[in-house]
Amino acid sequence: MKQQQIRLSPTYSGTARSLSNNVLQAIPKIDGEIIIVIEDDDWYGPRHIEDQVDRLLKDTTRTITGHGLQEYYHLPTLKYKTFRNIGSCFCQVAFRRQLLPELQAAAKYAFERDGRGVDRYFWERVSKKQWNVFYDKDSQVIGMKGLPGRAGLGMGHRQFQNWTEDPNGDKLRDWVGKDSDVYLRLREEQLNIVAQERLENK
Repeated sequence: MKQQQIRLSPTYSGTARSLSNNVLQAIPKIDGEIIIVIEDDDWYGPRHIEDQVDRLLKDTTRTITGHGLQEYYHLPTLKYKTFRNIGSCFCQVAFRRQLLPELQAAAKYAFERDGRGVDRYFWERVSKKQWNVFYDKDSQVIGMKGLPGRAGLGMGHRQFQNWTEDPNGDKLRDWVGKDSDVYLRLREEQLNIVAQERLENK
């Protein structure tokens, strides 16, 4: 199966740097029949892409699929949050080409406001009869928050109440397995950098 990857320039600011604008810029360049959204700051289970494609190929009455459980992990604070969205978060979505008009309308609607919510607006424009929302652990996606680089606009990048503490990283290990070692090392490196910068600025 042919794969095409599209990435927007990281130099934009404001709503121009939002997911909704990324989508609007990408849509004219999409020529595939099945579109899978992959966000570069998230963790994906080993069967994610394969399972997404299989679900759409095996049931032609479904036009959109995604993991129904949203799992966020804020690395700097070692906290996590689990919740359900409308359909699923955009980073977990795969859909058929025929839904590109609905996606464009959702992205435009989000962009004209604050750049947020394109995933919710997209799912709302698709009949629930066409949804395929699943909960398989092997296909899970973890929204990794607080990584180095520019912070996103979504809720996971802002600290809210009701996040659960994970002081020893046990939940992270449960979710991403051995990859947790990479994340925890990255966290330690970033904390050291921050501490060093504070010393230099005294």
